[in-house]
Amino acid sequence: MQHQIKEINKTEKEITFELSSEEFGKFKDQILKEVSQNAKIKGFRPGKVPQDMAENIFGKEEAILEDVAKEAINFSWHNFMHDKNWIVVEGPEISIIKAAFQNPFIFKAKITIVPEFSIPKNYKDIVKKIEHKKIEIKSEEIERSLEWLRKSRASLKNVERGAQKGDSIEVDFSTKSAGKELKGGSAKDYKFILGEGRLLPGFEDSIVGMKAGEHKEFSLKAPKDFWNKEIQGSAIDCVVDLKKVEEVVLPELSDELAKTIGNFKDVEDLKNNIEKNLVAEKKHEEKERWRMEALEAISQKADILIPEKLAERELEAMRDELTKNITSFGMSFADYIKRLNKTEEEFLKSFRLQAQKRVSGALLLKELVRLENISVEDQEMEKYAQEQLARFGYDKAGAEKKISPEDLRLYAREFLSNEKVFEFLESLV
Repeated sequence: MQHQIKEINKTEKEITFELSSEEFGKFKDQILKEVSQNAKIKGFRPGKVPQDMAENIFGKEEAILEDVAKEAINFSWHNFMHDKNWIVVEGPEISIIKAAFQNPFIFKAKITIVPEFSIPKNYKDIVKKIEHKKIEIKSEEIERSLEWLRKSRASLKNVERGAQKGDSIEVDFSTKSAGKELKGGSAKDYKFILGEGRLLPGFEDSIVGMKAGEHKEFSLKAPKDFWNKEIQGSAIDCVVDLKKVEEVVLPELSDELAKTIGNFKDVEDLKNNIEKNLVAEKKHEEKERWRMEALEAISQKADILIPEKLAERELEAMRDELTKNITSFGMSFADYIKRLNKTEEEFLKSFRLQAQKRVSGALLLKELVRLENISVEDQEMEKYAQEQLARFGYDKAGAEKKISPEDLRLYAREFLSNEKVFEFLESLV
C-alpha cells in the first residue's frame, strides 16, 4: 500500500491511498469467505458453502465491490493512523477515485487536525509565578446570608394599607407601546416583592401606595439603555390591577430560629457554620480561578492553532448548555441576549473567545498528561464512575440503560487525568 500526504493548509490534510490489484484482491477474498460462511444455499449446511461456489453466485462486481471497498478503506485508514499522534477534529471524509477488480484501488481521505504544538520548556516557571489570592470573609457577607435565611422563613400577613416597598404583592398587568401590546409585557396573578426592581424602571414606584382592589393606568418612558432594544426610549402605557398586598414578616434572629434551620446550638453556632461554608465556597472558586489562569498563561506561550471547526463545535456546545440553563428559568435565548443589551452577533463574538480558551485548555491538559506521563488506574476510574452514578441516583444496572458504560469510563479517565495535571501544577507553587 502506498500513500501520499498533501497539506491543504495548517489544519487540513488530504491523504491519497493506492492499493495494488493484488492487495485489493485480498479484501475480495476476505468478503467472499464471509459470504460463504453465512450463505444459505439448498443442499449445503450453513458455513459449508464452497468459496468458489459463493464467488460464482455472489462474486459479481456490482454485488460485492462496495463491501470490498469499505473493508479496504477501513483497514488502510486504521493501519495508516496507528503510529500517528494527530488529534483529528473532523473526518476522514472519504472519496473513492478508482475502484475495479484486477486494478489498483485508489481513494482519498480528508481530515481536519490540530497542528502539533509544544509546551514551553519553562512552563513550570510560568506556573510558579501565579499566586493564590488570600481567602477573606467579611462580616457583611455573613449578615447577608443570615438575612437570606430569615427571608426564606418569612411569613406573609395580609394588610389593607397601601403597598410599600418590601411587601409581597399580586397583580394583573399589561403594557403597550404605540397601541401595541408588548411581547411578554402582561401577566395574571403575578406575585413579586415590591421594590426589588424586577420590572420596567418606574413601574414598581407607580404601584407604591396602591391598595388591594385598586386599578391604575399610567405611562412610563423606557430608558435609552433598556435591555429590550425594541422599546428603548419609547413611551410605555401600563395598566395594573392590584389584587393582594401582604407584609413580609421576618422571624427574629434568635437561638430558636438557628435550631429550626439546622442542627445548631445557637446563633453563634449558625454564624460559624455560615463562615465555614463561605470559606469552602471561596476556596473552590479561587482554585478554579487559579487553574484557569495557569492554563491561560501556558497557552499564551504554546502558540496553539485551533481549527475553526473545533472552535465552532465548542461554541455550539456552550450555546446549547447556556440555552438549557436559561430555559429552566423560563427565558428564551433571544430574551437573554436582549437583557444583555447585545445583538446575537456581539454576544457570540465574546462567547467564541471563551470557546477558544476552553478548547486551548483542553488541548494543553491532554499534552501535559502525555508530557508528565500521568496515568489513571482502572480501579480509580471505576471508583469515580460509580461515585458519579450514585451522585445522580443511578445504580449500575439502571445506568447502563441510559448511559454508555464506555462513554462513562472515558469521561472518568479524562476527568481524573485532568485533576492529576492540576494537582501537579499546584504542587509547583
